[in-house]
Amino acid sequence: MSRARWKFMAAALLLLLVILTVLKKPYSDPRVARPAKILAWKLSGKIPYVSWFETCRAMLPGKWRFGSPAGEYFVTEKGRGEEPCPILWNTHLGDFWGQKEDEVILSDLGYLERYQAGPVAIHDGDVVVDVGSHIGTFTRIALQKGAQRVVAFEPDPGSNACFKRTFEKEIAEGRVLLMEAGLWETSGSLKFSVASRSDAGAVTSEFDPRWGATRIVDVPVTSLDDAVTRLSLTRVDFLKWAIPGGAAHALRGARQTLSRFRPRMVVITSISPDDPVVLPPLVLQAVPDYRVFTREVEMAYFY
Repeated sequence: MSRARWKFMAAALLLLLVILTVLKKPYSDPRVARPAKILAWKLSGKIPYVSWFETCRAMLPGKWRFGSPAGEYFVTEKGRGEEPCPILWNTHLGDFWGQKEDEVILSDLGYLERYQAGPVAIHDGDVVVDVGSHIGTFTRIALQKGAQRVVAFEPDPGSNACFKRTFEKEIAEGRVLLMEAGLWETSGSLKFSVASRSDAGAVTSEFDPRWGATRIVDVPVTSLDDAVTRLSLTRVDFLKWAIPGGAAHALRGARQTLSRFRPRMVVITSISPDDPVVLPPLVLQAVPDYRVFTREVEMAYFY
């Protein structure tokens, strides 16, 4: 059999496997469903910015599974405080005020290292915008990397209380500015579902019910473009996006900022099912000549 015929048959079998996998519903097991979906996206041309190498890496066994991550770092309880931040956690990045559930997140701080890759890194003296700051883990990394100033956005009231307690000194010095608001297409207010896990809250219309809403509150929202104007920012050097739901809305409200400053940027593309298809094109609409690369179809980097 000729080499060309072998290639044709291999491609046909691969396509058949994808079709059979896609038709098999529901997508109950992410260990199978997520890699199959990524392969289908790649074959259909929906993620052209993802290399075949990264596509294959994303399909390796064990990449997509639910459940708590294995602890990579030793996290200890250092002290006690008042609600909503009753525990002072000690980590290799320093101390963070938080809740009991935050131990899982703080035990996986190695994941934060993926927020930088190659040329997409924080430089000494940078102005960094931390979108989805939670209790401040990435803000701490940015400061340790030499950021001149960090502007953090977070709508969850509990996380903001912990953030302000952790960074009281840096906020007083003007090195950190916490914007207690979510990012959206326009400015205003929206209903926000506070989740059972503090990093999973989202605007109610985009909330993933698997996390279980404990209560619904009204929160202010702003577009990044409006916030940059209001704060009179003359630079944005590095931008990190980690929004549980609603990231597409927030990116639509950031086009002027991206076009004006062209920051080095990382976007988490593994929170909502279609993020890898939807989010990078929105960035490229604002800055068509951005260079882009990915890591296992869960992080997209722009520079």
